[in-house]
This record gives sequence, structure tokens and C-alpha cells, in this order.
Amino acid sequence: MRTSLNEIKYIDDHLQGKLAVEEELLLEVRKIIDHSFASNVVAQQNSHHLIREYGRKMLRQEIESIHQKLFTEKEHSGFRSLISSLFPKR
Repeated sequence: MRTSLNEIKYIDDHLQGKLAVEEELLLEVRKIIDHSFASNVVAQQNSHHLIREYGRKMLRQEIESIHQKLFTEKEHSGFRSLISSLFPKR
């Protein structure tokens, strides 16, 4: 189990650009020699991408929810008026 966690951290460091040049070269050689390791690197890279995309999606939803509250609820009419005065319609 420990080896697996160490490998995950090692790959994470690679994906985040935290490895020294020598370590990067060793990682590239290991990817060529060990196809299982290369698959793990690709899988972890895909996981990073999916997590990043999910975070962006959640942030967009949160921003949209706040926008809806600010521009539809009666208690925020003062804010709407202020924003409208700053950005008048043409």
C-alpha cells in the first residue's frame, strides 16, 4: 500500500512540475520501460483533468446561483439598482 501512495505522490509531483530535471528524466525512462507505470501516469493525468473540469463546473453553478439570487430576490433590489446605475443600458 505504501508503495502505491508513494507512486501516486511521485506522479502528482511530475504532473505539477515539481520534480527536478533528473527525476523527470528517470520518470520518462520508467514510462518507456514499465507500461503499467505509463498507464498509471495517463490515468492520473486524466483524473487531474476530470477533477479540474468538475471544479470549474461547480464554480460556474455557484456563480449562476448567486447571480440569480442577486438579480431576482426582492431583498437585493438596492444592489440591482446600484449595478444598473454603473452599467446603464444603451
